[in-house]
Amino acid sequence: MHQKNTQNLVLFYNTIADEESRFEEIRGKSFEELLHFAEEEMHPSMVLGLLMSSKDEADQVNAEKIFITLKGDDRLDLLEKSADEKGQNPDTEEIDDKDALKQLKKEIRAAEKTIERQEKKLKKFEQKNEEIKALETHIQTTLKNERKQWKAEKKNLEKIIQGLKGGQTSLNNQVANLTSDKENLHKRLQNQMETVKTKNSEIAGFHAQILNLNTEITKIKTEIEKEPEPTKISITDDQNAFKLLLEAEEQIAAGLSTVLEKEVPPSRIERIEEQLLDDFVQRTKEKGLLYADKDLYNFHTAMKSSNLVILAGMSGIGKSKLVQAYGEALGLTEKYQITFIPVRPAWTDDADVIGYSDTLNHVYRPGDSGLINALLYAHKNKNKLHIICFDEMNLARVEHYFSQFLSILELEKGPNKVLRLYNEELTDSLKNSAIYPPSIPIGDNVIFVGTVNVDESTYHFSDKVLDRANVITPTVQPFENLKRLSQAVGSVKLASATISLEEFESIRSNNQDIQLKDSELALLWDIHTDLQKVNKNLGAGPRIVRQIDMYLKNLPNNSVLTREEAFDIQIVQRILTKVRGPEDQLKPFIGSYNRQTENIEESKLGEILDRYDEVSEFYETRNTLIQKAKELKLNGYTL
Repeated sequence: MHQKNTQNLVLFYNTIADEESRFEEIRGKSFEELLHFAEEEMHPSMVLGLLMSSKDEADQVNAEKIFITLKGDDRLDLLEKSADEKGQNPDTEEIDDKDALKQLKKEIRAAEKTIERQEKKLKKFEQKNEEIKALETHIQTTLKNERKQWKAEKKNLEKIIQGLKGGQTSLNNQVANLTSDKENLHKRLQNQMETVKTKNSEIAGFHAQILNLNTEITKIKTEIEKEPEPTKISITDDQNAFKLLLEAEEQIAAGLSTVLEKEVPPSRIERIEEQLLDDFVQRTKEKGLLYADKDLYNFHTAMKSSNLVILAGMSGIGKSKLVQAYGEALGLTEKYQITFIPVRPAWTDDADVIGYSDTLNHVYRPGDSGLINALLYAHKNKNKLHIICFDEMNLARVEHYFSQFLSILELEKGPNKVLRLYNEELTDSLKNSAIYPPSIPIGDNVIFVGTVNVDESTYHFSDKVLDRANVITPTVQPFENLKRLSQAVGSVKLASATISLEEFESIRSNNQDIQLKDSELALLWDIHTDLQKVNKNLGAGPRIVRQIDMYLKNLPNNSVLTREEAFDIQIVQRILTKVRGPEDQLKPFIGSYNRQTENIEESKLGEILDRYDEVSEFYETRNTLIQKAKELKLNGYTL
């Protein structure tokens, strides 16, 4: 503070030496009150001196703030000048007390030291703050560098994992190929053994005939030797006859061998089906679909033998395109011959699909799905095949909107196999009853198909649906085969002729007689009885047994899908699809999953399959069994 302020402070302390109470009242007040005192009631230097000499740091801080405020507004000099003029009044006492002056100086020095200490503390705080900021910057830089390293390491690990997965997929494919080769070799060996047995039997027969002939010749020789000499001339003739007989037998044997080695030419019906399947396989490749031939043959066989075929699996594998390719292979090019119906989640009953009778306006209003028009067209064109595909079938509950169809599909062909649109009593009152009759017959020229995804947005099928459907889940092939699709396209000439209903019926067996082998029936019965022990509502009922039998009777006559493989597939598609529930209930039947061996243990179904290994190797059934056991282990239930 300058000298003038110091004099004022001395004057202040000499004047108020006896006013201790007022001195104490100034200290401890708020900043606003002290500023008011400095501006209106006291000399600014007096207020500053009192606060700076206070031992309370808050008073010292307020002194700094008052000084900065008044100095910044250029009011300090004016206020001091005004106060000085008041202090020079003749009535003011002259104060020259040296002790008071010394005390004032001491207090000022103490205040200055306090300010210095506060400034030092402030500098230390600022220095520490700078150090903290520098440390924070260093930490952030270090973290950024470490994040970059972590990201690089993560990418490397992901590449390694992808490489391992690719190697695992390649190994799995090699194992599958080796297994397939083993199965083919085993089948060829069995066929060769059967051929050898047949030929051995034929050879044994020939040997028996030769022995009989030798016996006859010996008898003849004996009789000839007993006769007179002239008669012996015929021995040579008999020997020549015998040689001729042996040569003839050798020629017959050679002829039989040639006949056995020649392939029996396929019949016209087999040629129709063979051409259809070749065309179907080629069209899937042209559409960019990657399916195994066994899956395509499985789908074709199911379409021939089942009332309802359902294509399940993950999204994006081309289930709808597969149906379209099959329709094109059949030559279904006319309108309504192949109809896709997108299922809506809001469908709750069959009125959403087939429509309803509007009695208020006296018309029948068909559903906008197009199903009714397709069925009417199929009824008018009974000699043509029709496919109706419900796309994403389980977006709504199938048992609700498809309930009438589930009942119809089980009926035999006849007057009762009809779709009821409305009561016949309303026929005369509805204006468009001529276009939409009260009922539509469902013929054998209509095949129903559905595609489904299994995720959180869909519903699971009830046993009522599964009992009537062949649920096919195509396997995803290795992606490396995608490169070969373009090479395969165009290598086979596509058929252009449409397969009529008569031709399709000729390749489809409708024989109702059970032709399952005794061992196959025994296996199905054992599975049924064990499932009944788990739950009385589970099992392989007579309907499923008949449908499996019908499926096997409709297998194409080739080696792509053998009877043993087809029976294995049917166990998965017709029985295991219904095996659903909690671990406590199904664990004894399915078995316990071993994570180390990735196999199952203590499985009732596995024991049944082992007992009937002559029926099939059950490759697909065992894989599905492992998957269900794994679901029980991880989730506590299986679907």
